Amino acid sequence: MTIEQAHAVLDQLSEAMRGYHLSRAGMDLRRAGQPAPSPDQIVLAAAAAALRRSA
Repeated sequence: MTIEQAHAVLDQLSEAMRGYHLSRAGMDLRRAGQPAPSPDQIVLAAAAAALRRSA
């Protein structure tokens, strides 16, 4: 595997994890009573969860 291929794989994994975290944040907001969270709310919730995980 070349360096370029490894970077491409890491980029794909990063994008998949971002999608997972956004999806998870949306589900958490809906469970908390937000029937249709806005995209901004989902991004903010995902960022807050990432900060909690890194703290």
